[in-house]
Amino acid sequence: MSSLLKRKDVLAASKPSSGGGSSAYQNKVLADGALAYWPLDDVAGTTARELVSAKNGTISGGVTLNVAGVSTNKAMTFNGTTGKIVTGSVTIPAICTIEGWIKTGSVGTPHKPYISTRLTGTTGDPIYLGVTIAPVTIFAFYGSSVVSVKLVGDSIWHQCVVTHDTWTATIYIDGVFDAALSAIARNNSTVGPLSIGFDEPTTFYWPSSIADISIYPRMLTPAEITAHYSAR
Repeated sequence: MSSLLKRKDVLAASKPSSGGGSSAYQNKVLADGALAYWPLDDVAGTTARELVSAKNGTISGGVTLNVAGVSTNKAMTFNGTTGKIVTGSVTIPAICTIEGWIKTGSVGTPHKPYISTRLTGTTGDPIYLGVTIAPVTIFAFYGSSVVSVKLVGDSIWHQCVVTHDTWTATIYIDGVFDAALSAIARNNSTVGPLSIGFDEPTTFYWPSSIADISIYPRMLTPAEITAHYSAR
């Protein structure tokens, strides 16, 4: 079977079955080659579906499903003290893109994670994406941190995209370039589960809403990132 037919099969199978997510957005994520995609639009149960190869996540603690997401889509809200999702094993290459949508206001102290690979059993270079406090900004930690210029603590949905080319980490917010920092070496793939809404070493939890987490084995182009934002 050709790779084109395989991709069409994935797109057909990914139509939202439970949460009413945007099929236009989902189709762009999958057509652009996501290696993993959790819409977080599930309406019940303890499983967060992963649409590419069934790297489903286990939902535990204080997570509310089927909440209002971007536009008419659905999302999940985390209570900031116990709520988390731990996914199946994922291989994230050194050159990669991680995309997600978050909504938060004040996050308290100190910083709060929405994605972390710092889990027991996960190997390779760690990834920690979260928000800082006062003001609330996006940061990406790979041993050193790049921090966004735009503030995101306004309780509205923001698309947050981080690309990495083994040397430079770049942040895009709402389809637009925001910040970049070089000399952040990430030369090794990360292999193992990742956590949504939780960071194991710090035991910090995410205190608000998350939707549409996706990972790509390459750097998305600025045009692709903008197109994803527009599709919502």
